[in-house]
Amino acid sequence: MATIKDGVEHDTKWCNLQNLKKLLTDGLITQTEYSMRRNQLIDELTGTSLTTLAASQYKRRRGSSASDMVQNLPAIIPKPPPDFTDFPAEKSIKYVYDLKTREWTSKEVNLKLDTVPFSRGSLRVVYHMEMEEPGEIEVAGEAKNRYVAKISMNPSDNKNKKVYFRDVETQTIAKYYAEKFNQYHPPKKVPKAGDTRVDSSS
Repeated sequence: MATIKDGVEHDTKWCNLQNLKKLLTDGLITQTEYSMRRNQLIDELTGTSLTTLAASQYKRRRGSSASDMVQNLPAIIPKPPPDFTDFPAEKSIKYVYDLKTREWTSKEVNLKLDTVPFSRGSLRVVYHMEMEEPGEIEVAGEAKNRYVAKISMNPSDNKNKKVYFRDVETQTIAKYYAEKFNQYHPPKKVPKAGDTRVDSSS
């Protein structure tokens, strides 16, 4: 049963949402700041969350299929990469798999991850991501450091991260043969897969 207190809190949050829009219009906050805070207020108003990783809310039932795994996920709306200028950077570790030596190398990078996924497949949700290596010179307007981050919807995969390393090894082998195949200029080339994974240190 709703109470007067509930109504007051709802009205206050609604006013905060309107005030936030005015701050954006007046140029007092950036579009990125507006989007992040708007999502927080909408989550509070509706009692739902799009900014929380769907995998953390999902518990896989024994014997469930990949199609079952996506049924409880919130709707995901495709969107372009955000302006990462005001996003906080996280110190992370970048791992690269070398097919010739069958070994992994690693280096420290700065990572900025979008708060809301823009796509999903049958097994993973996908986020826009920006990654910079220490000492790298940033060029304004250049998107060379833009990537996508694919995060498993199965919580056990995110505890036992070996699955990510195994996937990258498989993709690196696929990339090698794709490049060999594309050298013959087929009517339709095989797209390249990645050979990198990133681990947030936070």
